[in-house]
Amino acid sequence: MLAIFERYERERLPKKAKATQDGQRRQLSNLKATFGHMEPHKVRPAHIAAFHDALGQTAPVSANRHLALLSDVFKFALRIGAVDLNPCRGLGRREERPRDRYVTDDELAELLPHAPAWLQDFMSMEHLTGQRESNLIRLQVTDLRDDGIPFPPQKRGRPVLIEWLEALTAVVDRAKARRASFSDRKVVPLNLLLNERGDPITVSGLQSAFRRLWARYAAHCEGKAIISPVPRFTLHDLRAKAGSDTGNERMLGHKNVSTFRRIYDRKPVRAKPSK
Repeated sequence: MLAIFERYERERLPKKAKATQDGQRRQLSNLKATFGHMEPHKVRPAHIAAFHDALGQTAPVSANRHLALLSDVFKFALRIGAVDLNPCRGLGRREERPRDRYVTDDELAELLPHAPAWLQDFMSMEHLTGQRESNLIRLQVTDLRDDGIPFPPQKRGRPVLIEWLEALTAVVDRAKARRASFSDRKVVPLNLLLNERGDPITVSGLQSAFRRLWARYAAHCEGKAIISPVPRFTLHDLRAKAGSDTGNERMLGHKNVSTFRRIYDRKPVRAKPSK
């Protein structure tokens, strides 16, 4: 199995998105440690179920991701003739409870002033466009069009064009002004959204800045003795907010409406009381 894992990592993994590669390399490391010493044809569903159940006791989502990856590895092994069947087939996944955190406009408005200007722009862009962080990090000023901002397809979806509205135009104008402030540099990156030093934003830098934002906000609330501070949310929750506010699964690049409804449509249902 170790040889199959390594060949999968060389041949299949590079074809996936960068964030997927990073996560699956960590998962492959765990799978190698558990199954790497076994002969492929001797891996039985019972072995995989035991691994899935043990991991699922404390991390059900992670257990499901490991199972999905292992199943894909065995599909690869089938194609190259290393096995005759996929032992993952028929093994049910553990139940996952989708996040239901809906960020209100008031909560976002309260938190944003505690973020540096570049992070405010990034969060606002994610809220207004509903795009993945990787898409926003790669967005360049040359991508901007008269009719909107185009984003590439994700996960077999269709390309998305986010049309201009006043709020989005204002954020983009602020980002352009920040870029202009670095004009004395020899080279200014083409990225629309830059960090405080005028460099392209990285995933790790974005995550670190977001953690520091919550730390500043917590210190602010403690100093002001605020009784009901904004409950924590993630950057990904802003993507869900965009989908919830618009009710448009195409905006998020999803073909499957049921996936959108289950994961991203989080706005409370409004209903009048019975008479």
